[in-house]
Amino acid sequence: MLLPHLLPAFRAFTLAVSVACLSLASAHAATLLVVQDNQIQSGTTNAVTVQGTSGSATTWQLAARDTDFNRKVYLGLNLTGALQPNQEFANATLSLTSSALLGSAGAFTTVSFNVYGITGSTSWSESTITWNNAPYNSTSSAIALNSSGTVLLGSFSVTLSSVANTTHTFTGTSGALTTYLNWAAGRLGNHYGTGVTSLNTPSLVLTSTTGPNMNLPGVVFHSSEAATSAYLPSITFSAAAIPEPANVALLAAAATLGLTLAARRSRRTAS
Repeated sequence: MLLPHLLPAFRAFTLAVSVACLSLASAHAATLLVVQDNQIQSGTTNAVTVQGTSGSATTWQLAARDTDFNRKVYLGLNLTGALQPNQEFANATLSLTSSALLGSAGAFTTVSFNVYGITGSTSWSESTITWNNAPYNSTSSAIALNSSGTVLLGSFSVTLSSVANTTHTFTGTSGALTTYLNWAAGRLGNHYGTGVTSLNTPSLVLTSTTGPNMNLPGVVFHSSEAATSAYLPSITFSAAAIPEPANVALLAAAATLGLTLAARRSRRTAS
């Protein structure tokens, strides 16, 4: 039991800890829409041709099927206004809605795709991007990007028996998508070692995990030009308050006080 003359100070301390906890816990849900997207395609002619009706198509394709039929997809984001100066990304989830199967499923029941984040300086447009000029694309590979300037965030799978208008979500390995967005927002410094510490218009790149294989089906997804808003590619997230050093110290002090009081009570009970 606290001595009476300590009660006012203890109550004030408890109130301060409560305020600190509320500050750390405050967050609000928000959505980032993909602002530009397009597929790129390999092949003698396709490699220099802008796909997807110069970026205005309502769908794009992902596949690693053959020399002329490998497709990767670039997604462009814009972080302007997404966060306040004292906020960071939390629980970021990419949502993509498939539209149809590309090719025949055959003996396959699922196909998997990698999600990369571009970590180097870059600029591209959905109306001009091609296999040959896409930033950090490994033009000789059906599935890879250049390792310098990109980071693999993880992969996701699509079940081929339920493709039409099905939404697929991706958070990345150990929340890698959230980490990538916080780096892009300038919250993590030179996290990826590229010398770039923020990127207001970051990009994600999707590729097949295996291939090329002409028997491997691809998947058609709704693009940022989709007529149905529910099908638009997007990232949902929570804008969470960045812990202030004073609040962290206050919570640490509260923990220390709690342990001290518990120890005293234990000794008093034992005696």
